Amino acid sequence: MKRIIIILFCFAVIFTGYKSVFAQQDQDKEYEAFFVAKKAFDDGFYDVSLSLFERFIENFTSSSQKAQASLYIGECFFYQNKFLDALNKFEELKDQQFAEKLKDAVTYWIAEVHFRGNNFAKAIQYYQAIIDNFPKSEYLAAAYYSLGWCYFQEQDFNKAVNYFRAVEEKFPRQMHAQDAAFKIVECFYNLKDYAKVKEKARSYFKAYPQDDARQAYLYFYSAEADYYLNNFTEAIDSYKISIAKTADSRMKALSKLGVAWSSLKLKQYPQASENFDQVKAEDLEKRSVDVLLLGKAILYFETNKFGQAKDVYLELANKAADPIVVIQAYLGMADSLYNLAEYDEALKSYNQAVEHITPDLSVPGEITDRLHYGLAWVFVKKGEFKEAIKEFQKIVKSSEDKIVKISALCQIGDAYQDSGDYPKALSTYDEILQDYPDTFYSDYVQYQIGATMLKASNYDGAILSFLKFKKSFLNSALLDDAVYSLGLAYFQKQDYESSYSVFKEFSDKFKDSNILPQAMYLEAISLYNLAKYTEAIESFKEIIRLYQQDLELVQKSEYEIADCYYQLGNEKEAMARFKNLRTKYPDSSLTGEIVWWLGEYYYRHGDLNMARRYFLSLIQDFSKSNLVADAHYILGSISMDEGKYKEALDSFKKAMELGSSDLSGQAAIAIADIYIKEDSIDLALSTYQEVVNRYPNLAHIVYPKSADALCKQGKFEEGIVFYRKALDIVS
Repeated sequence: MKRIIIILFCFAVIFTGYKSVFAQQDQDKEYEAFFVAKKAFDDGFYDVSLSLFERFIENFTSSSQKAQASLYIGECFFYQNKFLDALNKFEELKDQQFAEKLKDAVTYWIAEVHFRGNNFAKAIQYYQAIIDNFPKSEYLAAAYYSLGWCYFQEQDFNKAVNYFRAVEEKFPRQMHAQDAAFKIVECFYNLKDYAKVKEKARSYFKAYPQDDARQAYLYFYSAEADYYLNNFTEAIDSYKISIAKTADSRMKALSKLGVAWSSLKLKQYPQASENFDQVKAEDLEKRSVDVLLLGKAILYFETNKFGQAKDVYLELANKAADPIVVIQAYLGMADSLYNLAEYDEALKSYNQAVEHITPDLSVPGEITDRLHYGLAWVFVKKGEFKEAIKEFQKIVKSSEDKIVKISALCQIGDAYQDSGDYPKALSTYDEILQDYPDTFYSDYVQYQIGATMLKASNYDGAILSFLKFKKSFLNSALLDDAVYSLGLAYFQKQDYESSYSVFKEFSDKFKDSNILPQAMYLEAISLYNLAKYTEAIESFKEIIRLYQQDLELVQKSEYEIADCYYQLGNEKEAMARFKNLRTKYPDSSLTGEIVWWLGEYYYRHGDLNMARRYFLSLIQDFSKSNLVADAHYILGSISMDEGKYKEALDSFKKAMELGSSDLSGQAAIAIADIYIKEDSIDLALSTYQEVVNRYPNLAHIVYPKSADALCKQGKFEEGIVFYRKALDIVS
């Protein structure tokens, strides 16, 4: 019995030993199977790994590694871009009790699937769940980093910065920290916070000096930041470093484009041209090609190559997909055409830009302001002042820029002034000073008020306005213009003492003004009108000495010197000088006036033949002179004095055709006078009546002549009526 017990005991021991050996063998197989599957996964053989993990779960249904194997299966689907299969696997695993310890990992991978599917809102929920529910998870750093990426992709860059910063601060030793630091630079760039771009880029260089792969990009971002901060020289330096540190053709092209634009901003046009030419369109994305074309067009425009600018703008308008760029292209093309004085074509291009502005398109105010300005100035050039004013008014109504708004109001005033509507011009200028009393344009507005009054022949008002300017704007760039205009107002008012005083002050005070020659000339003319001929001669001689290169001014001064000698009674000197001037300047625009003076001189002295010669010379040789009509009138008077009535009639009719209203009226009266001499009384009376109808300001001359003619016919009562009319006018 004892032996049986011993045998049974030995058998049990042997059987248990065998069982232990078998169990160990199974464990080894399980470990080996998992190891091989994971090794395939780690090596990137996801098809093989997927098959091995599925077999593992099938063969080792009770394995403690089952949950991990299931997770790897989901990851295999993920890396095979089978995101729906991956999501199904992770969702299935999420609800399994045996995978409870991997819940943070499952949550993370569900988030990753949604991220890869661009469902960032859903991904954010799952990444946030890791942060909220698994504070000690190994996926915590990745969750923060991925949240930053989600918000970056959704262009919520402020939130993205917060999460990337959290990675830097909470996990400084993890691999995500360096990536997060770089993404912060990109966030600040997209936020257009260029000062922080530079600051963060500097800190990145300091923290990761060995990161050669990203240096080119960081220098590029630093260059971009300097560009938008108007530090163009610094921008060029950083762009060039970026070019040197990258082999990427796209990055090189973008950096060269940056150098070109920075040079353009610095007005370094040769450098800008060189760098634009080095950029190949095929190395750029579509949007950057638009930027390249825009830069080239602006360069041509800035260097006054308006024809080439127009062509590049047209190319840009035809190629650009961005509607804002298309509008800019048409606007630039219109500006180029405007500068080519092709105003009708410019108007078409401005209107094309307008046509591309749709209600749902948010167009920057700067562009719409420029567009309305351009349209307004085209209308000004075409003389369509009402349309110009409408465009300026649109700027006033819509612009958010106070300076632009005030500038547009100034242009409205100027347009009214140019169109001759002086009351509306003054009203507009007054409105500006009332609504914007401390504006940058106050001196300009005050000056234009004076200029408008001067044009309207309101000399007293102009004088008061320019005196106010002198007192209020001592440092204005327009001060010399205002003082000159003050002198001009006195001059046109025929207050020559005051005009002389102001122009003398101008000559002493504004030595570098470009209108000093004109001021000195009017100073001398004021002396002439004050009958101070000797002083005037000296002033004209000083002008000739100082401005020998200004041939027109020299000629006018020499003419006035000759006239001064005549006024002094030195006819011999005057005549010699006038004849010399005619010989010296045969093709001058002033020569017509010299010929006129000589003709008038001989006419006053009764030498009608010599007078006729000079007046005929004026008509034949200087047909565009504004004295031609006057010459015809005097020729008519000469012929009339000589009894050559037919010739006189021809000359007076020519004077009527070419002359001003007053001269035409005087010529018509002379024609009627000839009819009297020819005893054509009725014809004379009808002509006199036509003169009164057309030129009522000459009635005081015509009525006595009509009365005389009627009396000559024996119609005394009718004649008395006209005498009384004449008396009524003069009394």
